[in-house]
Amino acid sequence: DRRFYDHYGVDVIGTLRALVENLRANEVVQGGSTLTQQLAKNLFLSSERSLQRKIKEAFLALLLEMRYSKREILKL
Repeated sequence: DRRFYDHYGVDVIGTLRALVENLRANEVVQGGSTLTQQLAKNLFLSSERSLQRKIKEAFLALLLEMRYSKREILKL
């Protein structure tokens, strides 16, 4: 997550990049999750691959970013 300190839980640029590459390949070849989104998934969600889980993951990542500092998120 190169832009960890530059976003608030969801990296729109990284997500769009991954979406374009996945559409181009017609399969999932890149992920667009931030460290905070990965933390949200690992703490609160299953590993299922679905749009619904991705939306929940993004929402939880935003909540985590509002509650914890970047340093605390890295520690978790």
